[in-house]
Amino acid sequence: MSELTKFSDHTKVAFLGSGNMAGAIVRGLIADGHQKDCVLVTDRSGKSGPALAKETGCTYVAETKELIAQAQILILACKPHQVADLLAPLQQEIKDSAPLVVSILAGTSCEKLAKSLPDGYSSLVRVMPNVGAALGQSTTAVATQSATENEVQAVADLFSAVGSVSVIDEGNFATFTAMAGCSPAWFAASVEALARAGVANGLSAATAMKAAAEAMRASADLLLAEEDLPLAGAEVIRRVCSPGGTTVAGLQAAESAGLRHVWAAAVEAAIARDTTLGAS
Repeated sequence: MSELTKFSDHTKVAFLGSGNMAGAIVRGLIADGHQKDCVLVTDRSGKSGPALAKETGCTYVAETKELIAQAQILILACKPHQVADLLAPLQQEIKDSAPLVVSILAGTSCEKLAKSLPDGYSSLVRVMPNVGAALGQSTTAVATQSATENEVQAVADLFSAVGSVSVIDEGNFATFTAMAGCSPAWFAASVEALARAGVANGLSAATAMKAAAEAMRASADLLLAEEDLPLAGAEVIRRVCSPGGTTVAGLQAAESAGLRHVWAAAVEAAIARDTTLGAS
């Protein structure tokens, strides 16, 4: 089994699945300068893959066996419940090609996924990016139980092309998934709710959405600019809040309505669902 020791713009990256997350990564890779003919995609329907190839210039490969034969990095981007059936007839191709297998499947541990790969297959890395990959702003976690340092670094380099990367213990994966993988939808829901409140108080829908979204983006930049990240939230709040002012009044009202509980409940529910998926 050959080891991939370095990631480059010419590394053959193949996607088994062409859904939303795969599409985001493909767009981000190509925008970062990865060679289009070195990005390969396939799908079961024969619809999303060709559409993604037409949009981005990557290569659609209809036959999964051919895709694996060309892959140096094989990204599993199908539905978690599909992976065992998809990989079962491909064991010999995986042995022959020996790609570095990268899973972005929710709730699927390295230990569980290894059961769908040839016996003793060690080149396996688990990854959780988010939809920010399409903009080069993914927040991605990387973990492994068996891959080499070079292989982990190659995966980190790949996903660094589409955002930031943190190598973490796999035991923390469900929590990271909630914090970074799920949260873009939660933030979008929060911005939408804030914009609706603006509309209810006289702003146009477009003005309210723009104001709320740009304020959230600026808030994120302010938080990340703080040297002491664990205290960044408190510091930004302190800077924005004037004693007895409008921000304090609004913040107190939001906390009384359950602001902190809402976020805690969302994270706990996402972790619980991840655990359920992992057990199924």
